[in-house]
Amino acid sequence: MAKKLLNVYLAGPMTNCSERQKTVWRKRVKDELKHEFKCLDPTDPSAQKGALAVTADIEQADVVIANMWRESIGTTIGIVQAKRMGIPVILIDQHCLDSPILKSLVGDCIVHSEEAAVNKLRND
Repeated sequence: MAKKLLNVYLAGPMTNCSERQKTVWRKRVKDELKHEFKCLDPTDPSAQKGALAVTADIEQADVVIANMWRESIGTTIGIVQAKRMGIPVILIDQHCLDSPILKSLVGDCIVHSEEAAVNKLRND
């Protein structure tokens, strides 16, 4: 029997971002995790669009990786939604925004690179 892959939702800024800003980091993470996890990517052309689709994807997630490369209201709302549902969140804070609000939401699950997020996911 095949082992069920855990679902990882890839949260990050989307509004007022270029396609490159939205997709490049997600592609790198998906490529790194493709044999171990199923990545739920809101930028995937086959993904349903809109806030309700994002909400449904987060509800299906076992873990959320949130790349907060810049402040994002939508990403913060996704983090709150995940935490309310008991879904662990790994926050990538590569520019050291050092937000007390985000710290209060994710605790010690803050890393500073995509590589560190992938390693934390694999090891925790």
